[in-house]
Amino acid sequence: MVHFNSPESLSEHFEEAHNKETSMLSNPNFDYSTGSSISPGTSPGSFSSKDKEIEELRIQIKEEHTYAEKLKEELDRIQSVVAQATDVPQGEVPYLMQQIQLLEAGKSMVTQRMLEFEKENGQLKRSLENGQQERAEIMSKLKQLSGQIRTLTDENEGNKVEKEMVAKELAKCRTQNDKLEKELDVLNKTLDQRPSEDDVAVLRTELVHAQKLMDEISQQKDVEINEHINSIRQLNMEREKQKCVLENLQKQLMDSCGTSKEPSEDDVAVLRTELVHAQKLMDEISQQKDVEINEHINSIRQLNMEREKQKCVLENLQKQLVDSCGTSKESSEKVHVLLSELEDTRQLLTTCQKDLEDAKSDAAQKGKRVEELQGKNEANLGKLTACRDKIAQLEETVRVSAREIDDSHAMNESNLTKLNQLSDKLEQVRMNFFCYTHQILHYQR
Repeated sequence: MVHFNSPESLSEHFEEAHNKETSMLSNPNFDYSTGSSISPGTSPGSFSSKDKEIEELRIQIKEEHTYAEKLKEELDRIQSVVAQATDVPQGEVPYLMQQIQLLEAGKSMVTQRMLEFEKENGQLKRSLENGQQERAEIMSKLKQLSGQIRTLTDENEGNKVEKEMVAKELAKCRTQNDKLEKELDVLNKTLDQRPSEDDVAVLRTELVHAQKLMDEISQQKDVEINEHINSIRQLNMEREKQKCVLENLQKQLMDSCGTSKEPSEDDVAVLRTELVHAQKLMDEISQQKDVEINEHINSIRQLNMEREKQKCVLENLQKQLVDSCGTSKESSEKVHVLLSELEDTRQLLTTCQKDLEDAKSDAAQKGKRVEELQGKNEANLGKLTACRDKIAQLEETVRVSAREIDDSHAMNESNLTKLNQLSDKLEQVRMNFFCYTHQILHYQR
Protein backbone atom coordinates (compact mmCIF):
# COMPACT_ATOMS: atom_id res chain seq x y z
CA MET A 1 0.00 0.00 0.00
CA VAL A 2 1.26 3.46 -0.96
CA HIS A 3 1.29 6.04 1.86
CA PHE A 4 0.66 9.75 1.16
CA ASN A 5 1.98 12.56 3.29
CA SER A 6 -0.99 14.92 2.76
CA PRO A 7 -4.63 14.76 1.64
CA GLU A 8 -3.82 16.89 -1.43
CA SER A 9 -1.40 14.27 -2.78
CA LEU A 10 -4.04 11.57 -2.16
CA SER A 11 -6.72 13.53 -4.06
CA GLU A 12 -4.32 14.18 -6.97
CA HIS A 13 -3.48 10.49 -7.12
CA PHE A 14 -7.19 9.59 -7.07
CA GLU A 15 -8.00 12.07 -9.87
CA GLU A 16 -5.18 10.69 -12.04
CA ALA A 17 -6.36 7.12 -11.47
CA HIS A 18 -9.99 8.11 -12.10
CA ASN A 19 -9.07 9.88 -15.35
CA LYS A 20 -7.18 6.79 -16.49
CA GLU A 21 -10.16 4.57 -15.70
CA THR A 22 -12.63 6.86 -17.49
CA SER A 23 -10.30 7.10 -20.51
CA MET A 24 -9.99 3.31 -20.57
CA LEU A 25 -13.75 2.82 -20.15
CA SER A 26 -15.18 5.51 -22.42
CA ASN A 27 -18.91 5.54 -23.07
CA PRO A 28 -19.76 6.32 -26.72
CA ASN A 29 -23.07 7.80 -25.63
CA PHE A 30 -21.30 10.47 -23.51
CA ASP A 31 -18.34 11.16 -25.79
CA TYR A 32 -19.61 14.48 -27.12
CA SER A 33 -16.42 15.38 -28.93
CA THR A 34 -16.41 12.34 -31.27
CA GLY A 35 -20.00 11.12 -31.09
CA SER A 36 -22.40 11.91 -33.88
CA SER A 37 -25.49 13.97 -33.20
CA ILE A 38 -28.63 11.96 -32.47
CA SER A 39 -31.04 12.30 -35.28
CA PRO A 40 -34.74 12.29 -34.41
CA GLY A 41 -37.04 9.83 -36.04
CA THR A 42 -38.66 6.51 -35.28
CA SER A 43 -40.27 3.53 -36.83
CA PRO A 44 -43.82 2.43 -36.11
CA GLY A 45 -42.80 -0.81 -34.35
CA SER A 46 -40.05 0.54 -32.02
CA PHE A 47 -41.98 3.08 -29.88
CA SER A 48 -43.30 0.55 -27.38
CA SER A 49 -39.83 -1.01 -26.92
CA LYS A 50 -38.28 2.46 -26.48
CA ASP A 51 -40.89 3.42 -23.90
CA LYS A 52 -40.12 0.22 -22.02
CA GLU A 53 -36.38 0.92 -22.20
CA ILE A 54 -36.95 4.48 -20.96
CA GLU A 55 -38.99 3.15 -18.03
CA GLU A 56 -36.18 0.67 -17.28
CA LEU A 57 -33.66 3.54 -17.41
CA ARG A 58 -35.78 5.51 -14.95
CA ILE A 59 -35.96 2.53 -12.61
CA GLN A 60 -32.21 2.06 -12.88
CA ILE A 61 -31.62 5.76 -12.14
CA LYS A 62 -33.83 5.46 -9.07
CA GLU A 63 -31.79 2.44 -7.98
CA GLU A 64 -28.60 4.46 -8.54
CA HIS A 65 -30.06 7.21 -6.33
CA THR A 66 -30.82 4.72 -3.58
CA TYR A 67 -27.37 3.20 -3.93
CA ALA A 68 -25.77 6.66 -3.73
CA GLU A 69 -27.83 7.42 -0.63
CA LYS A 70 -26.65 4.18 0.93
CA LEU A 71 -23.05 5.09 0.08
CA LYS A 72 -23.57 8.49 1.63
CA GLU A 73 -24.98 6.95 4.78
CA GLU A 74 -22.06 4.54 4.98
CA LEU A 75 -19.61 7.39 4.44
CA ASP A 76 -21.30 9.42 7.15
CA ARG A 77 -21.12 6.45 9.45
CA ILE A 78 -17.40 5.99 8.69
CA GLN A 79 -16.79 9.70 9.19
CA SER A 80 -18.61 9.55 12.52
CA VAL A 81 -16.51 6.53 13.51
CA VAL A 82 -13.36 8.34 12.49
CA ALA A 83 -14.52 11.41 14.41
CA GLN A 84 -15.15 9.31 17.50
CA ALA A 85 -11.72 7.68 17.24
CA THR A 86 -9.76 10.63 18.60
CA ASP A 87 -6.94 8.56 19.96
CA VAL A 88 -5.95 7.03 16.62
CA PRO A 89 -2.21 6.57 16.15
CA GLN A 90 -0.44 8.93 13.84
CA GLY A 91 0.53 6.19 11.40
CA GLU A 92 -3.06 5.00 10.84
CA VAL A 93 -4.54 8.45 10.16
CA PRO A 94 -3.22 8.82 6.58
CA TYR A 95 -4.49 5.37 5.72
CA LEU A 96 -7.93 6.18 7.05
CA MET A 97 -7.95 9.52 5.26
CA GLN A 98 -6.95 7.77 2.06
CA GLN A 99 -9.83 5.32 2.45
CA ILE A 100 -12.25 8.18 3.11
CA GLN A 101 -11.04 10.09 0.07
CA LEU A 102 -11.43 6.98 -2.06
CA LEU A 103 -14.99 6.59 -0.84
CA GLU A 104 -15.74 10.25 -1.57
CA ALA A 105 -14.20 9.91 -5.04
CA GLY A 106 -16.39 6.84 -5.70
CA LYS A 107 -19.40 8.78 -4.50
CA SER A 108 -18.57 11.74 -6.79
CA MET A 109 -18.02 9.37 -9.68
CA VAL A 110 -21.36 7.70 -9.04
CA THR A 111 -23.13 11.07 -8.82
CA GLN A 112 -21.40 12.21 -12.02
CA ARG A 113 -22.51 9.03 -13.73
CA MET A 114 -26.04 9.61 -12.45
CA LEU A 115 -26.04 13.15 -13.85
CA GLU A 116 -24.74 11.88 -17.16
CA PHE A 117 -27.46 9.24 -17.23
CA GLU A 118 -30.08 11.90 -16.50
CA LYS A 119 -28.74 14.08 -19.33
CA GLU A 120 -28.73 11.11 -21.67
CA ASN A 121 -32.29 10.26 -20.59
CA GLY A 122 -33.40 13.86 -21.32
CA GLN A 123 -31.74 13.79 -24.73
CA LEU A 124 -33.39 10.47 -25.51
CA LYS A 125 -36.75 11.87 -24.45
CA ARG A 126 -36.29 14.93 -26.66
CA SER A 127 -35.18 12.81 -29.61
CA LEU A 128 -38.12 10.47 -29.04
CA GLU A 129 -40.58 13.38 -28.92
CA ASN A 130 -39.05 14.91 -32.05
CA GLY A 131 -39.20 11.54 -33.77
CA GLN A 132 -42.86 11.13 -32.79
CA GLN A 133 -43.67 14.63 -34.06
CA GLU A 134 -41.85 14.00 -37.33
CA ARG A 135 -43.57 10.63 -37.62
CA ALA A 136 -46.98 12.27 -37.10
CA GLU A 137 -46.14 14.96 -39.68
CA ILE A 138 -44.92 12.38 -42.17
CA MET A 139 -48.01 10.23 -41.62
CA SER A 140 -50.29 13.27 -42.12
CA LYS A 141 -48.37 14.20 -45.28
CA LEU A 142 -48.65 10.61 -46.49
CA LYS A 143 -52.40 10.65 -45.80
CA GLN A 144 -52.77 13.93 -47.70
CA LEU A 145 -50.70 12.63 -50.60
CA SER A 146 -52.62 9.35 -50.67
CA GLY A 147 -55.91 11.29 -50.69
CA GLN A 148 -54.65 13.55 -53.49
CA ILE A 149 -53.45 10.53 -55.45
CA ARG A 150 -56.83 8.83 -54.98
CA THR A 151 -58.71 11.95 -56.13
CA LEU A 152 -56.39 12.33 -59.11
CA THR A 153 -56.77 8.66 -60.03
CA ASP A 154 -60.56 8.98 -59.75
CA GLU A 155 -60.49 12.12 -61.91
CA ASN A 156 -58.20 10.36 -64.37
CA GLU A 157 -60.58 7.40 -64.58
CA GLY A 158 -63.52 9.79 -65.04
CA ASN A 159 -61.61 11.57 -67.80
CA LYS A 160 -60.87 8.24 -69.43
CA VAL A 161 -64.57 7.32 -69.33
CA GLU A 162 -65.50 10.75 -70.74
CA LYS A 163 -62.83 10.32 -73.41
CA GLU A 164 -64.27 6.94 -74.38
CA MET A 165 -67.80 8.42 -74.49
CA VAL A 166 -66.59 11.32 -76.64
CA ALA A 167 -64.75 8.88 -78.92
CA LYS A 168 -67.95 6.82 -79.31
CA GLU A 169 -69.98 9.96 -80.06
CA LEU A 170 -67.30 11.04 -82.53
CA ALA A 171 -67.49 7.65 -84.27
CA LYS A 172 -71.30 7.93 -84.41
CA CYS A 173 -71.03 11.45 -85.84
CA ARG A 174 -68.55 10.22 -88.43
CA THR A 175 -70.87 7.38 -89.46
CA GLN A 176 -73.81 9.80 -89.67
CA ASN A 177 -71.67 12.17 -91.68
CA ASP A 178 -70.75 9.38 -94.08
CA LYS A 179 -74.42 8.41 -94.45
CA LEU A 180 -75.44 12.01 -95.07
CA GLU A 181 -72.67 12.42 -97.62
CA LYS A 182 -73.88 9.28 -99.42
CA GLU A 183 -77.47 10.57 -99.41
CA LEU A 184 -76.23 13.92 -100.65
CA ASP A 185 -74.44 12.20 -103.53
CA VAL A 186 -77.63 10.28 -104.40
CA LEU A 187 -79.67 13.49 -104.32
CA ASN A 188 -77.12 15.26 -106.46
CA LYS A 189 -77.40 12.45 -108.98
CA THR A 190 -81.21 12.70 -108.93
CA LEU A 191 -80.94 16.46 -109.33
CA ASP A 192 -78.67 15.93 -112.30
CA GLN A 193 -81.22 13.50 -113.81
CA ARG A 194 -84.32 15.71 -113.23
CA PRO A 195 -85.66 17.96 -116.06
CA SER A 196 -83.92 21.21 -116.61
CA GLU A 197 -85.34 24.64 -115.97
CA ASP A 198 -85.91 25.21 -119.71
CA ASP A 199 -88.17 22.17 -119.90
CA VAL A 200 -90.11 23.39 -116.89
CA ALA A 201 -90.48 26.85 -118.47
CA VAL A 202 -91.74 25.31 -121.77
CA LEU A 203 -94.25 23.19 -119.88
CA ARG A 204 -95.44 26.24 -117.99
CA THR A 205 -95.89 28.26 -121.20
CA GLU A 206 -97.76 25.35 -122.82
CA LEU A 207 -99.94 25.06 -119.75
CA VAL A 208 -100.73 28.78 -119.83
CA HIS A 209 -101.50 28.58 -123.56
CA ALA A 210 -103.75 25.55 -123.02
CA GLN A 211 -105.55 27.32 -120.20
CA LYS A 212 -106.15 30.32 -122.49
CA LEU A 213 -107.48 28.06 -125.25
CA MET A 214 -109.71 26.29 -122.79
CA ASP A 215 -111.05 29.61 -121.56
CA GLU A 216 -111.73 30.79 -125.14
CA ILE A 217 -113.39 27.50 -126.11
CA SER A 218 -115.48 27.52 -122.96
CA GLN A 219 -116.55 31.10 -123.66
CA GLN A 220 -117.48 30.21 -127.28
CA LYS A 221 -119.38 27.15 -126.15
CA ASP A 222 -121.15 29.18 -123.49
CA VAL A 223 -122.19 31.71 -126.15
CA GLU A 224 -123.45 28.95 -128.45
CA ILE A 225 -125.28 27.29 -125.57
CA ASN A 226 -126.92 30.58 -124.69
CA GLU A 227 -127.93 31.09 -128.36
CA HIS A 228 -129.42 27.60 -128.55
CA ILE A 229 -131.23 28.16 -125.26
CA ASN A 230 -132.66 31.43 -126.60
CA SER A 231 -133.75 29.72 -129.84
CA ILE A 232 -135.40 26.95 -127.82
CA ARG A 233 -137.18 29.54 -125.76
CA GLN A 234 -138.41 31.32 -128.95
CA LEU A 235 -139.62 28.02 -130.41
CA ASN A 236 -141.44 27.25 -127.19
CA MET A 237 -143.04 30.69 -127.29
CA GLU A 238 -144.13 30.18 -130.93
CA ARG A 239 -145.51 26.78 -129.98
CA GLU A 240 -147.44 28.34 -127.16
CA LYS A 241 -148.78 30.97 -129.58
CA GLN A 242 -149.86 28.30 -132.05
CA LYS A 243 -151.52 26.38 -129.23
CA CYS A 244 -153.38 29.53 -128.29
CA VAL A 245 -154.40 30.03 -131.95
CA LEU A 246 -155.55 26.43 -132.14
CA GLU A 247 -157.52 26.77 -128.99
CA ASN A 248 -159.07 29.95 -130.29
CA LEU A 249 -160.02 28.18 -133.50
CA GLN A 250 -161.52 25.32 -131.57
CA LYS A 251 -163.45 27.78 -129.45
CA GLN A 252 -164.65 29.58 -132.54
CA LEU A 253 -165.66 26.28 -134.01
CA MET A 254 -167.54 25.35 -130.93
CA ASP A 255 -169.09 28.76 -130.78
CA SER A 256 -170.05 28.54 -134.39
CA CYS A 257 -171.50 25.09 -133.77
CA GLY A 258 -173.43 26.42 -130.80
CA THR A 259 -174.75 29.52 -132.52
CA SER A 260 -175.74 27.91 -135.80
CA LYS A 261 -177.71 24.81 -135.10
CA GLU A 262 -177.54 23.70 -138.65
CA PRO A 263 -174.25 24.78 -140.11
CA SER A 264 -173.69 24.35 -143.70
CA GLU A 265 -171.52 21.58 -144.98
CA ASP A 266 -169.30 24.04 -146.77
CA ASP A 267 -168.51 25.85 -143.55
CA VAL A 268 -167.84 22.62 -141.82
CA ALA A 269 -165.60 21.45 -144.55
CA VAL A 270 -163.74 24.73 -144.59
CA LEU A 271 -163.31 24.62 -140.89
CA ARG A 272 -162.16 21.03 -141.02
CA THR A 273 -159.65 21.77 -143.71
CA GLU A 274 -158.36 24.73 -141.79
CA LEU A 275 -158.15 22.62 -138.65
CA VAL A 276 -156.32 19.85 -140.45
CA HIS A 277 -154.01 22.35 -142.04
CA ALA A 278 -153.37 23.97 -138.68
CA GLN A 279 -152.71 20.62 -137.09
CA LYS A 280 -150.29 19.69 -139.87
CA LEU A 281 -148.54 23.00 -139.43
CA MET A 282 -148.38 22.40 -135.71
CA ASP A 283 -146.99 18.92 -136.22
CA GLU A 284 -144.41 20.13 -138.71
CA ILE A 285 -143.43 22.99 -136.49
CA SER A 286 -143.21 20.68 -133.47
CA GLN A 287 -141.17 18.17 -135.45
CA GLN A 288 -138.84 20.91 -136.67
CA LYS A 289 -138.53 22.23 -133.17
CA ASP A 290 -137.87 18.76 -131.81
CA VAL A 291 -135.25 18.18 -134.47
CA GLU A 292 -133.64 21.52 -133.74
CA ILE A 293 -133.80 20.84 -130.02
CA ASN A 294 -132.22 17.43 -130.51
CA GLU A 295 -129.53 18.96 -132.69
CA HIS A 296 -128.88 21.63 -130.10
CA ILE A 297 -128.78 19.00 -127.35
CA ASN A 298 -126.35 16.85 -129.35
CA SER A 299 -124.18 19.86 -130.07
CA ILE A 300 -124.25 20.76 -126.38
CA ARG A 301 -123.30 17.21 -125.49
CA GLN A 302 -120.46 17.25 -128.00
CA LEU A 303 -119.29 20.57 -126.64
CA ASN A 304 -119.42 19.22 -123.12
CA MET A 305 -117.49 16.12 -124.16
CA GLU A 306 -114.86 18.22 -125.90
CA ARG A 307 -114.73 20.43 -122.85
CA GLU A 308 -114.25 17.41 -120.60
CA LYS A 309 -111.50 16.09 -122.88
CA GLN A 310 -109.76 19.43 -122.83
CA LYS A 311 -110.14 19.52 -119.06
CA CYS A 312 -108.56 16.06 -118.80
CA VAL A 313 -105.71 17.12 -121.05
CA LEU A 314 -105.25 20.28 -119.02
CA GLU A 315 -105.34 18.34 -115.76
CA ASN A 316 -102.74 15.91 -117.10
CA LEU A 317 -100.53 18.80 -118.12
CA GLN A 318 -101.01 20.38 -114.71
CA LYS A 319 -100.22 17.08 -113.02
CA GLN A 320 -97.07 16.69 -115.09
CA LEU A 321 -96.02 20.22 -114.32
CA VAL A 322 -96.87 19.85 -110.63
CA ASP A 323 -95.04 16.52 -110.49
CA SER A 324 -91.99 18.00 -112.12
CA CYS A 325 -92.15 21.07 -109.89
CA GLY A 326 -92.92 18.92 -106.82
CA THR A 327 -90.05 16.56 -107.47
CA SER A 328 -87.75 19.48 -108.01
CA LYS A 329 -89.07 21.20 -104.88
CA GLU A 330 -88.92 18.02 -102.82
CA SER A 331 -85.43 17.25 -104.03
CA SER A 332 -84.35 20.84 -103.36
CA GLU A 333 -85.97 20.71 -99.92
CA LYS A 334 -84.28 17.39 -99.21
CA VAL A 335 -81.00 18.85 -100.38
CA HIS A 336 -81.47 21.86 -98.10
CA VAL A 337 -82.42 19.60 -95.17
CA LEU A 338 -79.44 17.35 -95.80
CA LEU A 339 -77.15 20.35 -96.12
CA SER A 340 -78.45 21.72 -92.81
CA GLU A 341 -78.01 18.31 -91.17
CA LEU A 342 -74.54 18.10 -92.67
CA GLU A 343 -73.67 21.51 -91.23
CA ASP A 344 -75.07 20.43 -87.85
CA THR A 345 -73.03 17.24 -87.92
CA ARG A 346 -69.93 19.20 -88.92
CA GLN A 347 -70.51 21.61 -86.03
CA LEU A 348 -71.11 18.67 -83.69
CA LEU A 349 -67.96 17.03 -85.03
CA THR A 350 -65.94 20.20 -84.41
CA THR A 351 -67.39 20.50 -80.88
CA CYS A 352 -66.61 16.84 -80.22
CA GLN A 353 -63.07 17.34 -81.51
CA LYS A 354 -62.68 20.40 -79.27
CA ASP A 355 -64.03 18.43 -76.29
CA LEU A 356 -61.66 15.59 -77.12
CA GLU A 357 -58.71 17.98 -77.32
CA ASP A 358 -59.76 19.58 -74.02
CA ALA A 359 -60.08 16.15 -72.43
CA LYS A 360 -56.64 15.20 -73.78
CA SER A 361 -55.12 18.42 -72.42
CA ASP A 362 -56.82 17.87 -69.04
CA ALA A 363 -55.59 14.28 -69.00
CA ALA A 364 -52.05 15.46 -69.84
CA GLN A 365 -52.15 18.09 -67.09
CA LYS A 366 -53.50 15.57 -64.61
CA GLY A 367 -50.85 13.07 -65.70
CA LYS A 368 -48.19 15.73 -65.03
CA ARG A 369 -49.80 16.41 -61.67
CA VAL A 370 -49.80 12.69 -60.88
CA GLU A 371 -46.13 12.47 -61.87
CA GLU A 372 -45.32 15.44 -59.62
CA LEU A 373 -47.22 13.85 -56.75
CA GLN A 374 -45.46 10.56 -57.40
CA GLY A 375 -42.13 12.40 -57.29
CA LYS A 376 -43.16 14.07 -54.03
CA ASN A 377 -44.30 10.71 -52.72
CA GLU A 378 -40.97 9.16 -53.65
CA ALA A 379 -39.18 12.05 -51.92
CA ASN A 380 -41.35 11.54 -48.84
CA LEU A 381 -40.64 7.83 -48.99
CA GLY A 382 -36.93 8.68 -49.13
CA LYS A 383 -37.39 10.91 -46.08
CA LEU A 384 -39.31 8.12 -44.40
CA THR A 385 -36.52 5.66 -45.08
CA ALA A 386 -34.03 8.21 -43.74
CA CYS A 387 -36.18 8.61 -40.63
CA ARG A 388 -36.32 4.85 -40.27
CA ASP A 389 -32.54 4.73 -40.54
CA LYS A 390 -32.32 7.43 -37.88
CA ILE A 391 -34.74 5.43 -35.74
CA ALA A 392 -32.55 2.39 -36.20
CA GLN A 393 -29.56 4.48 -35.14
CA LEU A 394 -31.50 5.69 -32.10
CA GLU A 395 -32.41 2.13 -31.25
CA GLU A 396 -28.77 1.21 -31.55
CA THR A 397 -27.79 4.12 -29.29
CA VAL A 398 -30.49 3.06 -26.81
CA ARG A 399 -29.09 -0.45 -26.87
CA VAL A 400 -25.58 0.88 -26.36
CA SER A 401 -26.84 3.06 -23.51
CA ALA A 402 -28.57 0.02 -22.03
CA ARG A 403 -25.28 -1.83 -22.25
CA GLU A 404 -23.52 1.09 -20.62
CA ILE A 405 -26.15 1.10 -17.90
CA ASP A 406 -25.56 -2.59 -17.41
CA ASP A 407 -21.83 -1.89 -17.24
CA SER A 408 -22.49 0.91 -14.76
CA HIS A 409 -24.59 -1.50 -12.71
CA ALA A 410 -21.75 -3.96 -12.79
CA MET A 411 -19.36 -1.19 -11.75
CA ASN A 412 -21.76 -0.16 -9.00
CA GLU A 413 -21.92 -3.72 -7.81
CA SER A 414 -18.13 -3.91 -7.88
CA ASN A 415 -18.01 -0.60 -6.00
CA LEU A 416 -20.52 -1.99 -3.54
CA THR A 417 -18.36 -5.03 -3.00
CA LYS A 418 -15.36 -2.74 -2.56
CA LEU A 419 -17.39 -0.63 -0.15
CA ASN A 420 -18.31 -3.71 1.81
CA GLN A 421 -14.68 -4.71 1.85
CA LEU A 422 -13.78 -1.21 3.03
CA SER A 423 -16.44 -1.37 5.70
CA ASP A 424 -15.03 -4.72 6.79
CA LYS A 425 -11.57 -3.22 6.85
CA LEU A 426 -12.92 -0.28 8.83
CA GLU A 427 -14.45 -2.70 11.30
CA GLN A 428 -11.14 -4.43 11.53
CA VAL A 429 -9.46 -1.04 11.96
CA ARG A 430 -11.94 -0.22 14.70
CA MET A 431 -11.31 -3.54 16.34
CA ASN A 432 -7.59 -3.04 16.02
CA PHE A 433 -8.01 0.50 17.29
CA PHE A 434 -9.96 -0.70 20.31
CA CYS A 435 -7.45 -3.45 20.90
CA TYR A 436 -4.64 -0.99 20.54
CA THR A 437 -6.27 1.48 22.92
CA HIS A 438 -6.99 -1.36 25.31
CA GLN A 439 -3.36 -2.46 25.15
CA ILE A 440 -2.23 1.15 25.63
CA LEU A 441 -4.46 1.48 28.69
CA HIS A 442 -3.20 -1.83 29.93
CA TYR A 443 0.41 -0.72 29.51
CA GLN A 444 -0.36 2.62 31.17
CA ARG A 445 -1.80 0.82 34.16
